[in-house]
Amino acid sequence: MLTTIKTTQKKALDQDHIFPLIDSILPFEVCLHYQVLPLDLQHQEFLVGVVDPKDRTALNYVERIITSMNCRCKTQVISSDEQRSILSAYLYHVQQLKALSEPQTNDAVSNSNLLSQSIATETPTTLLQLIQQIPELKINAQYLDQSLECLENLPPTEFVQELLGRVFQEGIGRLYFEAHADQGRILWSQDGVLQSVVEAIEPRYFQAILQALKQLMEMPLTPIKDKTRVEIERQYQGSHLLLRLQMTMGSYGEEANFQVLRGAALKFYQQQQLSKLSCDALKLAEKLQKRLNQIRDRMVETPLSSDHLPLLNQMLKTIIQQAQSLLDQQEQS
Repeated sequence: MLTTIKTTQKKALDQDHIFPLIDSILPFEVCLHYQVLPLDLQHQEFLVGVVDPKDRTALNYVERIITSMNCRCKTQVISSDEQRSILSAYLYHVQQLKALSEPQTNDAVSNSNLLSQSIATETPTTLLQLIQQIPELKINAQYLDQSLECLENLPPTEFVQELLGRVFQEGIGRLYFEAHADQGRILWSQDGVLQSVVEAIEPRYFQAILQALKQLMEMPLTPIKDKTRVEIERQYQGSHLLLRLQMTMGSYGEEANFQVLRGAALKFYQQQQLSKLSCDALKLAEKLQKRLNQIRDRMVETPLSSDHLPLLNQMLKTIIQQAQSLLDQQEQS
């Protein structure tokens, strides 16, 4: 049974301690699903924040994880706002790392030169249109009634289909691909609970599986050099999914962490992305306002004319229309 720390002993929430524990012990989706948060790990004592100390499902899951680590576990009651704030900060942290690892290309610069044309001509896209544009993902898993350990004789692409057929089931699914000295290993977990382990995978077969996974995620098939994260959105059997793949180069070759966001986890992630986009748009609007003030001041000091003002005026009208359309959608939702 987990021990609950008294309020007088409450530990402050430290992101420097929490983020590595989310990466290594309690994944983001698990924290979100079970409303828990790893707070600290010191001297074989693991401190977990829980929103609802009476939620036995969440506590039982944490107990299973900690027991396997030979740690003594304590819980500390936290508010839902505290948990949500830390998870939001974690997502922002992950996005910052991703941005640093993906330098801008010349395509990004050339696309920005076309922005004025697209703003002036495109009609605002509705949420329904965006969803309809998400590609449909078709999975052909024919042996769902059999264990994964019995399917290693399948071609790599078919074996990946069997993996996906399982990880796309209801709940939070995750796949780990570990490369060892003379073999590979795949772990499949569902809702934070380990479901299956496929061991002693021949290295060439293991690499072929990773290649098939890269192809699914529209990644280059060449070996990676640095940690790489890829995200794609897909529809699957009427559900909206976000597929996330993180590739790393381990001591014995490429390794991967594949996860599926759906339902509440996906909604939370999308909300954070929307908040970030809105913040970025607000910053751009503030810069535009400063530029307009500078133009006004110079035209007052010295009467000059600008050929770009009519186009700028048209762009601003279009931006206002788009902003109003977004407000209307928000009021209707």
